[in-house]
Parts: sequence; structure tokens; C-alpha cells
Amino acid sequence: MTMTGRPLFRDEASFGALYALRLPSYQLADHRVDSSGEPTQVVAEILRRGIVASGGNAAHLVVEKPLP
Repeated sequence: MTMTGRPLFRDEASFGALYALRLPSYQLADHRVDSSGEPTQVVAEILRRGIVASGGNAAHLVVEKPLP
């Protein structure tokens, strides 16, 4: 599997290594949002949950597609 325009995702092995490197950061997320729908649905869910922080208080958010 390859993806054009994604220099850090050349093949499954490089993706696996990158994911393993980033996983500890992903696990710190305060919120997880399913991104398998349309982008407008994803944004609506983020807004519905009140995840967008105001006043500079950043929330940790992971937007992901669930595994089949």
C-alpha cells in the first residue's frame, strides 16, 4: 500500500514504525472523534462535544477512522 503526497507514509512498514512512534502521543488525547464520515459530520461532532477550546486552553484531540 502506498499513498502519494504523504512522504512519511511510503509503505506499510514505514507507516507501522511511524504509528508506533506517535502512539504514546495519541494515547494522551482527551477526546477521540470518528473520522469515517463526511468532513462536515466530523466538524459537527467536534462542535457538539464542545471540544474546541476557547481562551487558549488547548484540548488534545485525535480524529481517527475506526478499524474494521
